[in-house]
Amino acid sequence: MNERSLAQQAAVRKATFDPGEVKALRPFSIWEISTFMFDVPADTL
Repeated sequence: MNERSLAQQAAVRKATFDPGEVKALRPFSIWEISTFMFDVPADTL
């Protein structure tokens, strides 16, 4: 890509980036992981 194209992309990213839109995953508990990944009922842990 040429310099002008990269500069335009950077300007668009800077103009459209909103830190309020950033999403973060909460940590999962061991019970949730065991239930969803291994099909182990949480009450057997």
